[in-house]
Amino acid sequence: MKLFLDHNHRLYGIVLFCCMIFFINCNQDQSYSEKKKKDNPIDQIKLEQVLPSHSNIHFQNTIKENERLHAFIWNFIYQGAGVAIGDINNDGLPDLYFSGNMVSDKLYLNLGNLKFRDISGSSGIQDKLWSTGVTMVDINNDGLLDIYVCKNFFLLQRGVRANKLFINNGDLTFTESAKAYGIDDDGYSIQANFFDADNDKDLDMYLVNQPMDQYASMLANPETLKKLPFSDKLYRNDNGKFVDVTTDKKLANRSYGLSAITSDFNNDGQIDIYLCNDYDQGDQFYINQGNGDFINEISQRLNHTSYYSMGSDISDINNDGILDFITLDMAFGDHYRSKTNMKSMQPEKFWDLVEKGNYFQYPVNNLHLGYANGSYSEIGHFLNISHTDWSWSPLFVDLDLDSHNDLVISNGLLRDLRNNDFINTNLSSGNFSVNKHNFTEVLSRIPSTPISNFIYKNHGQLNFEDISTEAGFSQKGFSTGMAYGDLDKDGDMDLVINNTNAIASIFENKTADGPSNNFIKIKLKGPQENTSGIGAQIKVYFDNQVQSSTINNCRGYMSSSEMIAQTGLGKSNVVDSVTVQWNITESSLIKNPAINKTLVVDYKNSKDIRRIPQPKTKANQKQNLIDYTHKENAFNDYELQALLPHKLSQNGPFIKKGDLNGDNLEDVIVGGGPGQPSRVFFQSGGKFLFSNQPAFQKDKAYEDLDIALFDLENDGDLDIYIVSGGSQHLKSTGNNTDRLYLNDGKGTFTRSNQSLPFSNIDGQKVLIADFNKDGYSDVFIGGRSIPGQYPKGADSKLLINNEGKLEDMTKSLASDLLGLGMVTDACSGDFDNDGDTDLLVIGEWMGPTIFTNNNGQFTKSTVSNTNLTGWLWAIDKGDFDNDGDIDFIIGNLGLNNKFKASSKKPFQIFSGDLDQNGDHDVVLAKINSNQLVPLRGKECSTEELPFISEKFKTYDAFAKASLIDIYTEEVLDNALNITIENFEHFYLENSGKGQFEKVSLPREMQIGCIKDFIVKDFNNDGNLDFIYAGNHYPVEVETVRYDGNKGGIAIGSGDGTFTIVAPNKSGLYLDGDIRDLELLKVNNLTYILSTENNGKVKSNLFPKF
Repeated sequence: MKLFLDHNHRLYGIVLFCCMIFFINCNQDQSYSEKKKKDNPIDQIKLEQVLPSHSNIHFQNTIKENERLHAFIWNFIYQGAGVAIGDINNDGLPDLYFSGNMVSDKLYLNLGNLKFRDISGSSGIQDKLWSTGVTMVDINNDGLLDIYVCKNFFLLQRGVRANKLFINNGDLTFTESAKAYGIDDDGYSIQANFFDADNDKDLDMYLVNQPMDQYASMLANPETLKKLPFSDKLYRNDNGKFVDVTTDKKLANRSYGLSAITSDFNNDGQIDIYLCNDYDQGDQFYINQGNGDFINEISQRLNHTSYYSMGSDISDINNDGILDFITLDMAFGDHYRSKTNMKSMQPEKFWDLVEKGNYFQYPVNNLHLGYANGSYSEIGHFLNISHTDWSWSPLFVDLDLDSHNDLVISNGLLRDLRNNDFINTNLSSGNFSVNKHNFTEVLSRIPSTPISNFIYKNHGQLNFEDISTEAGFSQKGFSTGMAYGDLDKDGDMDLVINNTNAIASIFENKTADGPSNNFIKIKLKGPQENTSGIGAQIKVYFDNQVQSSTINNCRGYMSSSEMIAQTGLGKSNVVDSVTVQWNITESSLIKNPAINKTLVVDYKNSKDIRRIPQPKTKANQKQNLIDYTHKENAFNDYELQALLPHKLSQNGPFIKKGDLNGDNLEDVIVGGGPGQPSRVFFQSGGKFLFSNQPAFQKDKAYEDLDIALFDLENDGDLDIYIVSGGSQHLKSTGNNTDRLYLNDGKGTFTRSNQSLPFSNIDGQKVLIADFNKDGYSDVFIGGRSIPGQYPKGADSKLLINNEGKLEDMTKSLASDLLGLGMVTDACSGDFDNDGDTDLLVIGEWMGPTIFTNNNGQFTKSTVSNTNLTGWLWAIDKGDFDNDGDIDFIIGNLGLNNKFKASSKKPFQIFSGDLDQNGDHDVVLAKINSNQLVPLRGKECSTEELPFISEKFKTYDAFAKASLIDIYTEEVLDNALNITIENFEHFYLENSGKGQFEKVSLPREMQIGCIKDFIVKDFNNDGNLDFIYAGNHYPVEVETVRYDGNKGGIAIGSGDGTFTIVAPNKSGLYLDGDIRDLELLKVNNLTYILSTENNGKVKSNLFPKF
């Protein structure tokens, strides 16, 4: 949560609890009050706010600034406080604890019927020290919940500021005992997470601390920072006394933490730690190595993270038995707020942070979808939950008991301290100061914008919908800590929210009052050292699915929810089994438990069943079949056009197979980057040996794109065509010239200039087909780009083979190929069943375009009346519906992106010389409130078009301006304008005579962009299947890179529909910045080769079905 633009400031980060798992037997009691059963499904989640006059809860976390305490003195002042829900007197009713900043904490006893009694004064918990996070935990193992409260206030001296531990005396009173237990930490704390770090069954503690606010000024002196006492802390439980082992375990950090998750993230039976860090310091993903030792493996597990990571939670959102997790940020979904409150990201700083090990950070909410091998795909944009404003606490909870965990998010900062106009007017001046005479007036200049909280209903199939208003959850304010619990014991979860400058909110969940879904609740009786079973992982098997959950005492932000696992069952009325994994060796299994009750599982009935760790490496992957690493050069595409959405210079490498030396074995050629020659590998004895080719070495200055192997002269051997491109060279350099290499029949290649006409287009695709039916292979070349003129269409070419010599016949046979577009891929085949070979071409900012071959002359047409324009990157063909004609599968950007193109709100581009300075400018645009507005902000737009800063002096003015206001209607009318209505991957079904119908490919495929397919009947059932893979990392730094695709196998049904076999089931993980795929036979085994931009060629053994 970055308050100011001083990038030296930070806020410590850690992340919540998630815990581990095994299996147990149990009792079944505590049935709930009878509810009316109806057959009608529940239409929606419905919450009703409980009035203070009914609940007797009047707690209000009031912040009153004064001349000695305001945001310009202490950055932390608006970061709020937490709430904890737990049964402190074991009467079956969850009680409430609110932490206060400038007000005293409050403890409320649940009297039933959503009425509470304030016992703060008599219980012994009150003090007026600045409280932050609160955790309920049975720390002394007496069966009673104790309360640990974190403290954080910069004016207090060490010792006075120490955290508090309130030991439950069993009579509604508490005794403060933090020092006696060794956890009276005074390091500006945020939240304490209790879990078993060293597998000895007792609870250790990870404490999220923050540096003091003046920390930023010390960043220039790392040696000073090492001596600061404000690191996060790991306290080991030694027989009830906690010992600081942070340094011993190498966990000391300089982060500004806001939350932590503890769970078994890599499925090896050990509890790991994910830390959410604010400001520049990246998140940390500490993987438990055993005995409480941890190693940060964030770069091995995740592809990117949030930037200003705040609250976090963990849950199984898609019922695959694997835990997923979320981290919140402060991304503004509202156009006006985003343009007035967010500064442009600085590319130099972004890459400097990456180089320094802070990883790829983007200021958006991140939802990481878990896989069986311990890796994740980030799908926040895909689920439409990435931009929820200044967000604090996320909670996953199945509010309507339909079997899918919904998402609740708390929101709001009391003052918009990052308002760009306020900063430019005040903070950017060197003499700005706030004193007792002017602080009220200065604060009045800062906008204060109440924000609604969010509820996203999980419909299943990775489909979330914002239903905040419909659910009765649209009240605006400033909410921070939040927790859930069944306060009225009716079977569904209620919500409690700690608000700033407003009375705390209690939301009764009305699900139980309407048509009922079924559920099961699971309460654990843990071992003596961990009576609540914290860290246990629970799996509920029902209706051919499995839902995983963990028992955590910290969730969201500064808060602690009721420690009970609840699984909604929807209309299912049978649970097949429940498993509880207590720790690395012990588990319990319960078969056919009763539903609509609380299942109490007792550790005493567990069995010693050692968990089998998951493999640490990706299944079936061998990285050394082809010893090759692609190397990109450092080229800044944005110097030519600052507002490009992504780079065009990193579209390789490509790989092709074929018998290059005549020994009947499949060999391989891989393209090189600039300064890197193409490489040939001959297969011999199951290995691939590099073959030195002087012709390739001589041409290493070229950047290789697509490659084709074909017999140019019909002499019985394979020659090589290599497309040159990369969008780095102007035509005058000559480095865009394609190359043709002739084979001597034994695998030695010589470049031939006589057989290839000169062409200097910046290309990407080469396709071989006999277009004129003369028995010789002809060549199609797809032009990719014109450097500096994005997205203007480049020329494509048709080269006809005249008995071994290629001749450019584009103008006479296919003139519409000239200036066609930014071609990425193409397919050929007899699409209209007239006996000759047609061509289908796709590209970026293009729709599928057919060139129908009529006796050698090509006629251009589109495949559909529907706008299928997209960023189309891959195409393949086959008769997928077994009707005798050719259908197509097309890979697009996918739906995991920020642009959200639709027919009602298309994503658009305008390009041309928009400011009359001779350069080709680019403007990306979207629809907001029924008018076109710029996608990019004022700063970066000004970098490309300097007149903007003169025309719009303030961010407010720019944010309110339409695209026409900025550029004028005349300029936009004269610009190239292209619209995209959908980024989905899709299937084109050939309905005969060249007519096609577009069908969306399965939703599971849409979480990443696709760069290549392999089509084949993999399971030998007579129906065509396909493999897909992709991603695209080189995007501009304000766009989250496209890295969520881990590949997959689509099994065809024979009617044009497909079932996705995910990596979790197949063991096939095709992740990385993939550009090309190839199947390869080696010693009767089939491998999938994948190339990565700036990475290795990887080899995966094809999985068995």
